[in-house]
Amino acid sequence: MIDFKTLQSNPLVSYTTLKPKSIANPINLSQKETQIFDLFKEIIKENNLENIELRVVGGWVRDHLLNATCNDLDITIKGIDPNIFAQLINEKVNKNKNHIKIIPLKTSNGVEINLAKIIIYDVMIDFVELKENAFQDSIRRDFTFNALFYNILENKIEDLLKMGISDLKNGLIRSCATTIQKIDYDSFHILRMLRFASKYQYIIDDKYLNDIEQNKALFQNNLLNKTSKEKIKKEMYLIFSGQNPSFAIYSLYKLDLLKYVLQIKSDYKNKNKNILTEKDILNCVNIFIVGKKIFDKYQAYFEAENYNDNYKCAFYSILLTIHLRNFTDFSTTVANIILSKTLKLDSKWPLKIIHFFDDFNNFIAKNEYNKLNVGLLLRKILVRNISTMIFVSASYEYVMKINSNNVLDNLDDIILEKVFQKYYEFYKYMKKENLENVDEMKPIIDGKQLKKEYPGIPLKYIGEIINLLISKQIEINNFSEEDAMNVIKSKIEELKII
Repeated sequence: MIDFKTLQSNPLVSYTTLKPKSIANPINLSQKETQIFDLFKEIIKENNLENIELRVVGGWVRDHLLNATCNDLDITIKGIDPNIFAQLINEKVNKNKNHIKIIPLKTSNGVEINLAKIIIYDVMIDFVELKENAFQDSIRRDFTFNALFYNILENKIEDLLKMGISDLKNGLIRSCATTIQKIDYDSFHILRMLRFASKYQYIIDDKYLNDIEQNKALFQNNLLNKTSKEKIKKEMYLIFSGQNPSFAIYSLYKLDLLKYVLQIKSDYKNKNKNILTEKDILNCVNIFIVGKKIFDKYQAYFEAENYNDNYKCAFYSILLTIHLRNFTDFSTTVANIILSKTLKLDSKWPLKIIHFFDDFNNFIAKNEYNKLNVGLLLRKILVRNISTMIFVSASYEYVMKINSNNVLDNLDDIILEKVFQKYYEFYKYMKKENLENVDEMKPIIDGKQLKKEYPGIPLKYIGEIINLLISKQIEINNFSEEDAMNVIKSKIEELKII
């Protein structure tokens, strides 16, 4: 059996469990939240609505107990159709403006429920009809600390399972029901488990892990064939942008689920791709482990970087994209979905990233540093990508250089430093030559001016001349418009085009 201690045995991915959390109970409502909840009570009173139940559910309760902010308000409603209640709110607050959207939902057993979305005081609120009782609702949720409710009308937290607050405080991830009961309802909740473990540094209940291992084949089938890539993308984005994504990747590997989460079949093959082997999966784990180490150790080396969630997510997605480049078509990978949809990049971006990676690494290998070569490369791969390219390149090279047949549990700091500095030299040269904005450089004389000065110039030569001007501007300090005109004149005479 795999237990938490086994997952924690690797010092590179483990973390020290934090002291018990400080729980804010009763929770502190914001002024806007108080205003919204008072509005609900007012509408109930004005319309003589009896036996109505309103509970905030989900992450909002958990985050408020941890003194964190949460902008999502998901509310279960019982005793009245959510559409009718939303209409009453709309008439009172929004003056009948079209701020309501009714969405029919089907649960795993095919039962249709009502969902009404409404905007109140610039807050999007989901009202979900509750046909069962609150206790039954709590059992069908994933983890005990996500089964906590805030009873709006009674102004109190409800811990109907009698475990949620304790588990939240003590940092324990425990399933609300047995795994076998949960599989058909939420086949990817293992990703959520690892997301919370990585984010909050919570311990995973041993029984929960054992249940997962016993039903591993069902998880594998569901993750590969029944769970949408969109759902996996959302969870992987949160894992990649969290504090310790390498722990989640390592845990998925130890639970024999990583290749199913990546949604790449082990026997995948076509004329241009290779078979994904267990060694390749192992290298994926090691690349994440080394990537996190390099990111944590060297991020301070880069000035003015904003290491926000999107940056971290892009970094780990690019690591994954580079590693899987020989095994899959990029349109189907989780990494591509994250890059193209979550980061709002076009669908060709993974291929561009690979070309950037190859161009950058080929340049470093040639070691031909001069201002023009560096400037032209920066214009091609974009200055904003440099720190990411360095992190990715160093991580990938270290793993390939070590070529271990096991998950790495220690790193050679001397080799790591040497590998990182090899790529960091490029950044230092860029700074020395003041090339930080070279990709934003405009030609001192643009195409419009060029055609005005030389009306007879064929269009096919304009781009060539503009590129020549950019090269001169990079290479020569204080390159003037007069210098540019002399360059243009010489080039036109050379080409004999006028």
